[in-house]
Amino acid sequence: MKSFKLYMLFPFLLLFAAFAFDKIFFIGKIPYYFMGSASYLNYDHKLELLDELDQYLKEKNRSKTLVIMGNSRSMSFERKYIETKFPGWTIFNFSVPGGTPDYYAFLMEKFQERNLKPDSIMFFVSPDGFNKNPKIVMGEVMLNGLSFSFIARNFHRFHVDDLTNYIAKKTIWTYRYRPRINSVRERLKNNSQAVKDFEKFLALTRSTMVKERGSVPYGYDHKNPDPGDMKKAKEHEEVMLETANSGFYNFLYPFEWKQGQLDFMEDCLRTAGDMGIQAFLIKPRVGPILRKYLDEKPSSSVKNAPSVNAIWNPVMKNIAKKYNVPLVDFNDDQIFNCDHFYDSSHLSGYCFPEFTKVLIGLTAR
Repeated sequence: MKSFKLYMLFPFLLLFAAFAFDKIFFIGKIPYYFMGSASYLNYDHKLELLDELDQYLKEKNRSKTLVIMGNSRSMSFERKYIETKFPGWTIFNFSVPGGTPDYYAFLMEKFQERNLKPDSIMFFVSPDGFNKNPKIVMGEVMLNGLSFSFIARNFHRFHVDDLTNYIAKKTIWTYRYRPRINSVRERLKNNSQAVKDFEKFLALTRSTMVKERGSVPYGYDHKNPDPGDMKKAKEHEEVMLETANSGFYNFLYPFEWKQGQLDFMEDCLRTAGDMGIQAFLIKPRVGPILRKYLDEKPSSSVKNAPSVNAIWNPVMKNIAKKYNVPLVDFNDDQIFNCDHFYDSSHLSGYCFPEFTKVLIGLTAR
């Protein structure tokens, strides 16, 4: 009987041993030898930023407060520039890599629980954040940004594949981070100099986010190459074409609404309205090639399929109208026409001063 009980326990002991072995790779500085991203820092810092915003909003002589909720397209704002050029204003940037409406809804729950009422909130929205069928699934928000309780309460809004991926990667960390032997070998070279550099990068990123209240300003002097510099101009054109193709076919094609994200977006606008917070929907500018794809390319292989924008724009306009908030499309040259880009999805930091000026101007509406 005793041996039978031990036999029955064997599968559980085996699973426990595998679980424990998996975690060995994440002790101390070991992860620095294979990790390729510091995006988790953004999510960790946003929880601290909630506390800072809470304290700031209680100050008697505080500046007007603009909260940004977005993704990597809205992370390069500079606090000093805003506070210098627009006296009486400051910014708290809750943008994160891969930010989508489910994360905004998670944050808005926190705002409501703590009665955080900034003067304005701008939600950055774009078609890729609402697509049900991307070839490359960005799971950073679920893994790094959402609490288990939030996911459990809203499980019906997530696709089954999203939930199984979440469970697998939360349980097996090596599956989540996928350590590669070649990366470890490279970082062991030169007395692990690459690891030391990565540590410095993490420290710099974190200190920048603390100083800038969530933003990571970069490249305010970065302009597209002068057309006269033929070599660099050609290289930039190739980058813009390549990233437009990868951005469209990996994240936008075929396009089909992800209803859960629409529901989360409506939750955000409803909560902002209930709290009396001025809200905006901001569609960030993308590069000219990707803009053309969104306007003209079919959204699927179905005959006579409409373009992505032909599907996305009317629905978002109706949601904006329903909640009486402006939907501002920065791809409209009459609103904003700075066309300097790092790649087809990301506006150069050079354009962010003008970008900031237009955004602050919107709040006077």
